[in-house]
Amino acid sequence: MRNYGARVQSNLRLGEHPILVMENEKIRLSFLLGRGCDLYEILYKPTDLDLSWMRNDNFPDGRPNANYPSPLGSFMDEYHGGWQVIFPSGGAPTDVDGADFGQHGESALLPWDVTSIEESPEFVKVNVSVKLLKYPFVINRELTLNHKDARFTLKDTVVNLSPVEIDTMYGLHVTFGPKFLTEQSQILIKGKATATPGEDERSGQVRRVKDDTPFAWPNAVGPDGKTFDASTMPAYGAPSDIYYLTEMENQTYTVTSPTNNLQATLDWKSPDLKYVWYWQEFGATRGWPWFGMNYNIGLEPFTSNPTFGLAESIKRGTALRFKAHESKTFDFAFSLAPMK
Repeated sequence: MRNYGARVQSNLRLGEHPILVMENEKIRLSFLLGRGCDLYEILYKPTDLDLSWMRNDNFPDGRPNANYPSPLGSFMDEYHGGWQVIFPSGGAPTDVDGADFGQHGESALLPWDVTSIEESPEFVKVNVSVKLLKYPFVINRELTLNHKDARFTLKDTVVNLSPVEIDTMYGLHVTFGPKFLTEQSQILIKGKATATPGEDERSGQVRRVKDDTPFAWPNAVGPDGKTFDASTMPAYGAPSDIYYLTEMENQTYTVTSPTNNLQATLDWKSPDLKYVWYWQEFGATRGWPWFGMNYNIGLEPFTSNPTFGLAESIKRGTALRFKAHESKTFDFAFSLAPMK
């Protein structure tokens, strides 16, 4: 164990959960190995700012959940924010040929194991993995960090262990919230993109957009018929929507924080990641599960849509199919820098 340069600790615990901590001169990353390998801390050391959105009321400690089990509860009862990989079903509970998946099942709910560590003062690489329970898949993840940059890489290799073809969904559930995300923040996307509002299944709730008509990002049309900039954050209490971003010229986005003079950029490389789910919670949801307590967004590269679970994705022809014994790799890089 060292206290300088690039370094890693893999023998720590938070409550009942094993955790993994990687850090260097600029950032500290903390992963909840006991539940989905969630990235629950992205601390930017120069300003002591944590970019990972956290629900202050709901951090899981690893003890058994005493609530009556429900398809939504498995994920939502202990959902604390942070980042998770979603596989093989994204969104609402669903059933596929007898395999019953709850909300965002199942990789985000399982414990992950550290399989190898390479460490030097200049560079660290950690490999972790998880084997699913319902579907015959393994996810092998490689995490890297050098000694000086506010940047890390994440590479997931998903392996079909079976001799049959299987439909799936894969996504990286990336979130941003206070104190990084403020009403002055903006989402920057290079080049053109199309945004399609998700179908409104929240009966009686007000929306920010007029209807489900796709629009050229970021020029959305509100219920009053006026155009508004969907890339800028609204005031607390604004209605929330979900948009599916497609036809992006570049697989990258940047979220700015003028209040903190900081910007965060996510880059990815995969022809299978055809969508970015942009979900919002700005405090307008007064009942379960948010109760007006949160101001956050999710910007999630995904292979499929909509957020209604795997069965609906298969029905709409957007599911990601793995051939027998096939592997697919998803590469991401996340970096922080002062605003330009």
